[in-house]
Amino acid sequence: MSGFPPQYAGPTDAAYAAPLPSQRPWSALAITAFVLSILGFFGITAVLGIIFGIAGIAVTHRGRRKGLGLAIAAIPISLVTGAVFVMVALTMTLVFRAMIDLPKSLEPILTARLDNAALVESFRGIASAPLNEAVSEEELRAW
Repeated sequence: MSGFPPQYAGPTDAAYAAPLPSQRPWSALAITAFVLSILGFFGITAVLGIIFGIAGIAVTHRGRRKGLGLAIAAIPISLVTGAVFVMVALTMTLVFRAMIDLPKSLEPILTARLDNAALVESFRGIASAPLNEAVSEEELRAW
């Protein structure tokens, strides 16, 4: 027995002591997985977040490094941000395709010619009764 209290153990005992929880290093894989999962809105980073999250769990699960919570959280965050990316990409694709097809679908409406009688009738249908009485058909056709 050395005669020193246990907290003042000699240097040979310190080499075999387990590191305190506050002295354990952070896992770079866990931190990277968490950051990539948050950046999952860019698509491929969500997939990388899942891969790095699984690797981060493997490195941190025995307590050698800190960051197990980050690695575990990275996986569902990556799934959610990846799903949001897919939904936004599909929505933008559908909107752009609709914008391309819109002129083609409006072409018959824009090129159709209505005769004056049809225009006068459609205007008479939406106009008020006093206006219909005050304006003659000749004035409408001239207008």
